[in-house]
Amino acid sequence: MDLINKYFLQTIDLKQFQQDSFIIIPLGVCCSAAYICRSHTNLTQKAYAFDWAQINIDSMCNMLQLNKTNIPLFLNEYFSDVDFQNEGIHTKTKSKFPHEKKADKNVIIDKYTRRLIRLNEDISSLQKKLFVVFFLSGTIIPENKSKFLKLRGKIQSPQELNTFIVFNASQINKRQENIFFINLSNYFKPIQDDGLGNQAFWEILAARYVIAIIKFLTAPKINEVHV
Repeated sequence: MDLINKYFLQTIDLKQFQQDSFIIIPLGVCCSAAYICRSHTNLTQKAYAFDWAQINIDSMCNMLQLNKTNIPLFLNEYFSDVDFQNEGIHTKTKSKFPHEKKADKNVIIDKYTRRLIRLNEDISSLQKKLFVVFFLSGTIIPENKSKFLKLRGKIQSPQELNTFIVFNASQINKRQENIFFINLSNYFKPIQDDGLGNQAFWEILAARYVIAIIKFLTAPKINEVHV
């Protein structure tokens, strides 16, 4: 915690933030989105289908259009192409399930059926929603933005209820209506220069992301936001 306090000079009341009416939903496209919402906070207690995987955008879009009836059938076919005994990679789409290596396929189907039903039900609810989308640093930003917009188009919820925090899909930090784009490249160097270990690096970085989320939620509606 001393390391975290070193980087945050002001206290932000996360409990007050939790009492807001937002449902916090990590929406991939890799594990970092879920990690951001859980590390050092309790912004979300729910597990969703895209939390601990790197799933192909087309597959994610398909999953968002399923209902309770056809989810198990779809996942049974989908996971038949995942090699869980080795690296947990989908042989056709190259999606990755690194946290499910050596897992039993039937257990995985049950788990992801439950999580996907929960995800689609929460997306369809009439509550306000905050979606957190994370693209890995070093990936191609224009492609990331195109992928995000495709994914956003499959969200079956009135757009006025949705707020999106999207990491690494824009060259600059900016707000476009209810979408906040954050480029994280300028966050890495100060932490790396301190020579911190890998675990501390990621913990501090995750905490900084959460602070960025809260700051963006309370920022004035301007085109450029600096964090």
